[in-house]
Amino acid sequence: MLGCHDLGRAPENALVVSVEQQSSWVRRFNPLSPMATPRWPSKGGIYETLMTFNSAKESWVGVLATGFSWDESGTVLRLVLRKQVKWSDGSLFSADDVLFTFELMRTHPGLDTGGVWKHLESVSMTDAGLEFQFKAVHAPLFDGIVQTPIVPKHIWTKVEDPVRYADESPVGTGPFTQVLRFDPMIYELGANPHYWEPGIPKVKRLRFPAYSSNDQATLALVRGEVDWAGNFVPAIDTTYVRKDPDHRRYWFARTGTMVFLYLNQLVDLFKDVDVRRAISCSIDRERLVDIAMFGYTRSAFQSPYSDGFAKWEKSPDQKITGCESLVQKSRDALKNAKPLEILVVSGWSDWVRAAQLVARDLAALGLDVKVRTLEFGTWFGRVQNGDFDMSIGWSAEGSTPYQLMRGLMDPKLALAAGEKSVQNWHRYGDEEAGRLLEILARTVDEKKSLEIVHQLEDRFYATLPSIPLFPNPSWAVFNESNYTGFPDPKTPYAGGSPNALPEAALVLKRLAPVESQP
Repeated sequence: MLGCHDLGRAPENALVVSVEQQSSWVRRFNPLSPMATPRWPSKGGIYETLMTFNSAKESWVGVLATGFSWDESGTVLRLVLRKQVKWSDGSLFSADDVLFTFELMRTHPGLDTGGVWKHLESVSMTDAGLEFQFKAVHAPLFDGIVQTPIVPKHIWTKVEDPVRYADESPVGTGPFTQVLRFDPMIYELGANPHYWEPGIPKVKRLRFPAYSSNDQATLALVRGEVDWAGNFVPAIDTTYVRKDPDHRRYWFARTGTMVFLYLNQLVDLFKDVDVRRAISCSIDRERLVDIAMFGYTRSAFQSPYSDGFAKWEKSPDQKITGCESLVQKSRDALKNAKPLEILVVSGWSDWVRAAQLVARDLAALGLDVKVRTLEFGTWFGRVQNGDFDMSIGWSAEGSTPYQLMRGLMDPKLALAAGEKSVQNWHRYGDEEAGRLLEILARTVDEKKSLEIVHQLEDRFYATLPSIPLFPNPSWAVFNESNYTGFPDPKTPYAGGSPNALPEAALVLKRLAPVESQP
């Protein structure tokens, strides 16, 4: 019952954050574990990374590292570490902790979810910090290295199984490290008493109620019970902002990931590119954006890019030509197809509505499609293991389109059914795209990189391995009654969404109680 979801009054000094929609919390803060998603804000807020990418300004921000340099060969990356940093238990942070973290990932490959050690030869300490020796030029490795959360050697060296380690009482260098309360429905974190940036954080307590759906999170927002949220809110100007326009606002930048309808290539009928095009042709994008997304975003037809990748785009998005004949041809081929399912996460009301509209549109092709909603963990396990017909899902982010294109078309990631795939859930591989991705990884010249990215875009248009639907807005809803300092388009010191970690930790460090403002 929506109206009965009462999680109690927050302590007066708590910043209430709505993120990670779950029906209950599991106490788990291990930022490296591949077993399950750690609680927010483990990556960045508890365990800091060396650097963080500011998606709003498309620039890197130093955190535990203050600078970096390359040698002429492009195979040696040197990082300068910040001095006078302490762990939250008062121990001194050093380059030895960084070295330990990467060695931990090397000796426990399950922790190396980004595959850093596939391309890394060695890590060693220097007078100023660390030196990373690459096996060969591999430009995307920079992102993986500098965004690895660093764990304390003096704690983790005693952990017997770091892959399964829950890390219930974390010791980090981040601004919020103290677990003040942890219940299935609410947990609270306190400020790190030894944080390295003087006077930061000004917020002293974070509170996380468990909202299992957009509806529950929206109700809490409307009641004024949440300060910062990262969820879809229907008709936000009338349902939320109008009730207190002096303090309530939002920033739905279209820089989130592209949302796709993934067609599992293990299903025979989806192996035909003309069938994939016909499916795309059958979807009424304008209705999808207007009804499911309340007009917060735009339609996408063939381009895999959200606005965050605009500078990499070769040509503006365009509709597929010859739709009428494609639909007619595919309708004949699909008339005897078995019933199909679209999987989507329960409670994500915008995507559930989008899936329902897509299912209805596909009836025009003669397809019998049902929408199946699943709890997040179940849904995530099934798409990663290739156990689905169709699914609505997000795509990869990054400072370049490399990871996005890799997740969509790299044949090396097209795994068999039952094998867990972090990317490429739909199991699609294109040999030419794979060749271009290898060249792109070896290229450090920006002009040449752009040329290769354009060729990858051509391959995406030619093969349409997944169906673009719309750029997902970077959901960011603010209530500044108690805390101010949230970013916006005029002050883009970070993107505004709490969903984006470790970037969201930059926001946590800027927020301040209203009474402390000059």
